[in-house]
Amino acid sequence: MAEVHKHILVTGYLENAPKEDYVSFLEDWFLRLVKAVDMEVFIAPNCKWCSDAGNEGLTGIVGITTSHSSIHFWDGVPAFYKFDLYSCKDFMLDDVAGMLKELGTTKFTYTIVDRTDDEHPVIDSGVVNFN
Repeated sequence: MAEVHKHILVTGYLENAPKEDYVSFLEDWFLRLVKAVDMEVFIAPNCKWCSDAGNEGLTGIVGITTSHSSIHFWDGVPAFYKFDLYSCKDFMLDDVAGMLKELGTTKFTYTIVDRTDDEHPVIDSGVVNFN
């Protein structure tokens, strides 16, 4: 295992927010994400549409043997999502970025923190543009 427990926190921006029919695509996307970062599925992806006022959008999670990943899309303007991946196994930003691009992401901001101890120092942060 990695000596650093990495947690990437992302806000991604899209041209269009996904709709309810995106659920099966997102479940498959999580499986491919886990493979892209060379990890193993522990709890199968579970994705659902949320229709709560002010929080309409798609939510998904997957458990990995080294922790988890989750995402929530908001069905609004601008279309955006919040994504995270936490693991005690190392992963590369480029692998995560490639998977986020598949979602139709035009740009994302990220912060990667080290959650090994109570301090949570920032390892890296920035903006990735796909335009």
